Amino acid sequence: MRAARTARTQVALRRGAAAGAGVKARQQRRREEPVQAAGQLHPVAVGVMDQPAGGTAHASSPRAVRVCATITPFPLALTAMTAPGEDLHADLDGGWCLPAAAPREAVHTRSIVCRSFRRDDGMLDIDARFIDTRPFAYDSDFRGRCAAGAALHNMQLRLTLDSERRIHALVSAMQATPYNGCAEVNPHFQRLVGLSVGRGFRKAMRERIGGTEGCTHIIALLDAMAAAAVQAFASNAHAPRRAGQAEPVRIWRLDALLGSCWSYRPDGPVVQQLKNR
Repeated sequence: MRAARTARTQVALRRGAAAGAGVKARQQRRREEPVQAAGQLHPVAVGVMDQPAGGTAHASSPRAVRVCATITPFPLALTAMTAPGEDLHADLDGGWCLPAAAPREAVHTRSIVCRSFRRDDGMLDIDARFIDTRPFAYDSDFRGRCAAGAALHNMQLRLTLDSERRIHALVSAMQATPYNGCAEVNPHFQRLVGLSVGRGFRKAMRERIGGTEGCTHIIALLDAMAAAAVQAFASNAHAPRRAGQAEPVRIWRLDALLGSCWSYRPDGPVVQQLKNR
């Protein structure tokens, strides 16, 4: 069985190398030199931390944890991501509202959480994390025995965006990864500094950190953060201001919404009401 698994792995590696060659060639033509930003979380943590059994909400656990791999301490403390009334939305509106399911048992939980903050300098921070857990103990060829609820992936990003939605700064951390070498890619993410998270971001981002130059899960997290940025800027325009802070300029662009989803279909009631504002 081990020989067959090794053979399959070798085949997968050969296929991956062939597929990655074209991507690497395109990236080489377009790649920008990394921009070093202050406050990078280096060295990053590499390992697997135990979560509460099942990892149902992936909330922070105050309990002592067992490590499945070597952990490098962070030089900077991670900011708490929850606030009163917003505990990762675990119980919002009564929790899950899907109909009763067929008999089943949990095998995997993935959570992507994005939290947005207005800084004192007027820029916005978006903190995000990507976590995968399995609700059972298992053996890993690379990490040994991993307890039920241990994080297979725990990757975190912070984007600092200016008023033009350009990435002013980026910090990244990989607290749990399946392989020790995953965290070596962290410096590559600095290539995104200066990009706008608006239209065209996904393409430009993949040109810089796609394929072997990046991490599949960080790319998925960045996609979610780019979408969350739309709501972050909208929420910032409505958020209460402290004494002395200027009221934001609110710009409503109906044309940017037309045809983007069912509710924004041109002949639908929502669009008609918005036209009459």
